[in-house]
Amino acid sequence: MLFSTDSRFYLYDTGSNKILVCNEIVFKLLDKFLSSDIEYSISEFILKNGRERFIYAAETIKNEIEKENILVTKKAERFDLSEHFRNYKEI
Repeated sequence: MLFSTDSRFYLYDTGSNKILVCNEIVFKLLDKFLSSDIEYSISEFILKNGRERFIYAAETIKNEIEKENILVTKKAERFDLSEHFRNYKEI
């Protein structure tokens, strides 16, 4: 989830429960990724901001994903209610 204040831009990563500060150009690219088709997002971003800014923002996002372990989904744990259903009368 992305949000901003008057002076800063933030990414809240629900998987890690971290809030990270990001600069405006990274924020804009993340916003495009989260709101549109990826190919369209990249093309539109490059048209509006230039290829160099895209590369900078994409590398920054990649580095933060690796450094902070963000934007990854956790493997679901097994979900099993069979024992509870066997004893539902007691419960």
